[in-house]
Amino acid sequence: AHPEWSGAALVNDQGQLVGIGSLLSQEGLRDENVHSNMSVPIDLLGPILESLLNTGHSGVAARPWLGLYAGESKGQVIVGGLSASGPAEKAGVHLGDLIVDVAGVRVTSLADFLRAVWSVGAAGVRVPLKIGRDGDVLRLDIQSRDRNDLLKRPQMH
Repeated sequence: AHPEWSGAALVNDQGQLVGIGSLLSQEGLRDENVHSNMSVPIDLLGPILESLLNTGHSGVAARPWLGLYAGESKGQVIVGGLSASGPAEKAGVHLGDLIVDVAGVRVTSLADFLRAVWSVGAAGVRVPLKIGRDGDVLRLDIQSRDRNDLLKRPQMH
């Protein structure tokens, strides 16, 4: 796994482009965490290519961004990082918190967590979380954002 492979070409053994590197991921495998790179299949590019070229965006509604980085271990989803002044930090999420459920849906893996957050609605929706911290259970509502709104855009002259 490599943290700098976002945007890298994924090619098959015939040299054909089959995917684009997207992000570094973490999967729980037995009793250890395995880091890997996730790639997006190139077949998903066709329907959104024109919009990407014209606007820089897919044209699909943005998913809710919480500004937290989670991992999984032994059937638990753990907050491993927070974006400074991001939605999760502002809502009171702490490093090491356990994410128990999202909008009433129990989560035990990173995939469960992401699917549950995305199922609540598009970016801007409030995402209710049940958090475990020091033996207590907390209920927090996080006002999600569109992560694209935080990107620095080139100045037009």
